Amino acid sequence: MTLSLSGLTKEYDGKRALNSVTLDIPRGGFTGIIGRSGAGKSTLLRLINRLIEPTTGEINHDGIDVRALRGKALRAWRADAAMVFQQFNLVPRLDVLTNVLTGTLGRRPAFSSFLKWFSDEERRRAVALLERFDLGDTWAQAAGTLSGGQQQRVAIARAMMQSPRLILADEPIASLDVHNGKVVMDMLARICREDGMTIICNLHDLDAAMSYCDRLIGLAAGSVVFDGPPAAFDAAARRAVYGDET
Repeated sequence: MTLSLSGLTKEYDGKRALNSVTLDIPRGGFTGIIGRSGAGKSTLLRLINRLIEPTTGEINHDGIDVRALRGKALRAWRADAAMVFQQFNLVPRLDVLTNVLTGTLGRRPAFSSFLKWFSDEERRRAVALLERFDLGDTWAQAAGTLSGGQQQRVAIARAMMQSPRLILADEPIASLDVHNGKVVMDMLARICREDGMTIICNLHDLDAAMSYCDRLIGLAAGSVVFDGPPAAFDAAARRAVYGDET
């Protein structure tokens, strides 16, 4: 399964946030999107998930025209391309288990969402995910009482409850300390390795990108200026991506 982007462009008020991006991302890799703030990293992930609409260009996954999806098919794609955000986006007053279970809502009829109709099987899956990610003793706690690192792991468990085909992680460690950032990146790497999951991860931390990703895509002013393995990210590539930033 391959995610293909062709000529993907996004403009806001005549200004290009993303400029004719063309990429093929095969299944099962850990791809890091790197670049300075404002380079277009978050815009790229939001376009893939269809949280925002491209100005021009194509998004295809396994031969499916993602831009053409509407209604139920679009909701299914947003479940397939699960988002993980920098600020976790949990419901703080709800318990951890319910937060994880909300990952099923994109594949359910709307009326059942309001009634919180979660099956026994869904509950078992959610508990298993929490145990897998060393959160088994937190299921009854309010999500807002957890540490930042724990909350991000809950958010990733929620994403896995969507039964996704790929995970789009938008700066998942930007608000975490070094230790918790490593725990979260280890968790994403484990999902990639053990589940064969495609991970596309925006990272401001170049050291983390170099350590965890098997492919780096460097953006500058909305354009791809580097695409290759970490070993090829030399001084010239760094200047192309980051300019004079140190």
